[in-house]
Amino acid sequence: AMSKLCQFYIVADAIVDILQGDLKKELSEELKDTIQKMKTHIVTVGEDGMYHEEDESGISMEELDSISKRSDDILQMLEGRLKVAANISICYTPLHAKPWTDMAFIKCQKESDGSPKAYI
Repeated sequence: AMSKLCQFYIVADAIVDILQGDLKKELSEELKDTIQKMKTHIVTVGEDGMYHEEDESGISMEELDSISKRSDDILQMLEGRLKVAANISICYTPLHAKPWTDMAFIKCQKESDGSPKAYI
């Protein structure tokens, strides 16, 4: 989800960069700072698909929640310029499902509790 959230911020920043006036002044620095923090987080944690505690990534769960909630405000501010499809899950795509699927099979084999679906 972090990479998708970062993509949203990158697109919003590109839109803000071509705007003039108060909206650009209000959002530009915030978006760039948030994007840099998320990029650092993504590079630091790698591609394992799991959340890493603050000491490894520099973003606490509370801050990640705040960044996510702020995206709703930004979307509202950019109404008419940016739209996001609601209620779409990415967890079933191969890239995103692989870490959870691998862990489910490992847990299933260790605990012999039947279906790996119980662990996803």
